[in-house]
Amino acid sequence: MAAIGDPVFIKAFELIGADGFEATDADEVKDKIKRVVETGEYSVIVIPERYVEETREVRMRVMRESGGSLMFAFIPDHLGGAGKRVEELKRLLSLAVGVELKL
Repeated sequence: MAAIGDPVFIKAFELIGADGFEATDADEVKDKIKRVVETGEYSVIVIPERYVEETREVRMRVMRESGGSLMFAFIPDHLGGAGKRVEELKRLLSLAVGVELKL
C-alpha cells in the first residue's frame, strides 16, 4: 500500500505499514501517482479525498492501463474534503444509468 499526501496524512498510514510519499499540492500528488504506478510495487494507493477532482484524469488513465489491478482509496484528511468521492460516484452512476440521480 502506498499513501500519498502531506506529512501528517502519510504518517498515519506509515504507522500501519504503508509506504509514504509526500506531496503538498495537486500537481505533486499527480506526479507521485505516476511514479508510484511505474514501480509496479503497489496495488492500493491511498490519497486525501480533497484531491478527487484534481487527480481524476490521471487515475482514469492508470486504471485503464492497469487492467483493474490497481485501486485508489480516498480518505478525508485533517484539512477537509469529505463527500467529494461520493459526488464523483453519484456522477458516474448517473452516466451509467442515463439519468441524473438525486441523492
